[in-house]
Amino acid sequence: PIKSSAASDVYKRQVFMLAALPCSAAKADVIASDSTSVSDGYNLVWNDEFNGDSLDFTKWKYGNTPENGSMKYLNSSDNVYLKDGNLVLSAIKDDSFGDKFTATSGMVITKDLASWKYGRFDIRAKLPVEQGMWPAIWMMPQDPKYGWPNDGEIDIMEALGSEKNKIYGTLHTGNNTEGGQSSGVTYTLPSGNLSDDYHVYSIIWEPEKIHFLIDNQEYGVVDKWPSYFKLNDCQYVMDFPDPFNKPFYLMLNLGVGGAWGGEPDNTTKSVSYTHLTLPTT
Repeated sequence: PIKSSAASDVYKRQVFMLAALPCSAAKADVIASDSTSVSDGYNLVWNDEFNGDSLDFTKWKYGNTPENGSMKYLNSSDNVYLKDGNLVLSAIKDDSFGDKFTATSGMVITKDLASWKYGRFDIRAKLPVEQGMWPAIWMMPQDPKYGWPNDGEIDIMEALGSEKNKIYGTLHTGNNTEGGQSSGVTYTLPSGNLSDDYHVYSIIWEPEKIHFLIDNQEYGVVDKWPSYFKLNDCQYVMDFPDPFNKPFYLMLNLGVGGAWGGEPDNTTKSVSYTHLTLPTT
């Protein structure tokens, strides 16, 4: 957590703006929460246009974990709201939590409302990349059995304010170590930074591989990951492609701080935003 008043007083609000996206659960199916065009060969099976006055709670619910940064996720219209056809996740500086948290922020998830096994997911976003911001678009298992990371995690896109032109696409699995294994790819913009313009962040999730794309350009494929782990001194060996062979739900959040990207500092400006669009197949 930020303990320096000079650092913690720098920013008032950071916002992560999300527009609709499409998603699909199998080849020829697409799940979407945006009016973006559906890729050839896919059918739209889920979407949210964010055209109303408030979040559609038949499709989304508030999320509040993991709080692995310096932010407290709140079920608040200050932190999660719709504006001009966008879903906005807002991080707001807040000193009322003592040393544990220095900001409030927003997270929304589709757990128990919508989950998918395989498909294409496209997310159109302009990311907040001020120091200390950590926007993420990711997926977690609908019915976990063994705990993180053994049940898997799919990070469609993560970005750090300390690396303003770089994104990460990552799979997390168990592998007999405490933190498990991260298998992933990265992409660096040839010029500018991620807040200059909108980009479409995508995965194509197939039974034995996951493709990562930006603006419909593939920048990496992950087709190998461990399917074994230790839990309570017991060895578990699964059949590949476990754990990525079961339904996962969608998560959108704006993290603040944390050990990976660092805390906001005196370079963090007052406002930035992100517009996100997601299709899946």
